[in-house]
Amino acid sequence: MKKIKLICTHIFVVIFLVSITLLSCYNKNNSKKQTANIDLVEVENTNDNRSFDIQQIDSIRYVALKERINIPNINVEKLTDLENVKDILKGRVVWGEYDDETQKMIEHEQGEAVYKIIFRNGKTLSYDYEIFFIAYFPQEDILILEGEHYSQIMFNLTTGEEMEDVGNPDFILYSPSKQHRLNMYDNGQISIYFIQEKSDTQYRTTIQLCWDLKEIIGFCPNYIVDAFWQSDTILNFVAIDDNSEQKGEKLYYQLTITQ
Repeated sequence: MKKIKLICTHIFVVIFLVSITLLSCYNKNNSKKQTANIDLVEVENTNDNRSFDIQQIDSIRYVALKERINIPNINVEKLTDLENVKDILKGRVVWGEYDDETQKMIEHEQGEAVYKIIFRNGKTLSYDYEIFFIAYFPQEDILILEGEHYSQIMFNLTTGEEMEDVGNPDFILYSPSKQHRLNMYDNGQISIYFIQEKSDTQYRTTIQLCWDLKEIIGFCPNYIVDAFWQSDTILNFVAIDDNSEQKGEKLYYQLTITQ
């Protein structure tokens, strides 16, 4: 009888220990699942009623993902010869110079500053100060000019759009099917990055990386040192956070556009 009781006691102890072990494993697994979702944040983009996910990843994962992607080289035609561009844009851009006597811009055929722009949609724009030619991209019909403090001013000569709705074709990074693209412009102090979506033959800005991500990741990603599209809706990028305790720290992110 004592042997039977002893055996029963041993069985009970074994069952109890196994139960504790299983419960501990379950709690650990459950904890891991909860932890894995901490960095994943879904927000609603008020610009276009579009939602997107953003999560921080490590450098190892970033490099591994990039090595799997075949990134095509897309050459965009860029014209920098002013006299050539003057001939191409004749009747659409009027050139001039600043007259010190009248303290106004005046039309001058040999001038190197823009006096007036006539857009294809009928809109016109005149300047009372000098902004100078940098480049013209005929495929995009985008004119890049230089303003005060070396700031970039860009115009889509077809639609009349400017700045964050146009960006700089020198930088544009397309998704595989060109449905989306990462774009930017320099305002003379910082670089402004944004994502655009193709609509008919034009691109429309849908996500402003600074304004839409600042409250989520804690800073404006104004310094992006590398980026690539993993798919038409997944953008991976490396940004430098100058506001962190470790100045110049590189942070890796994956942004997913959700339909």
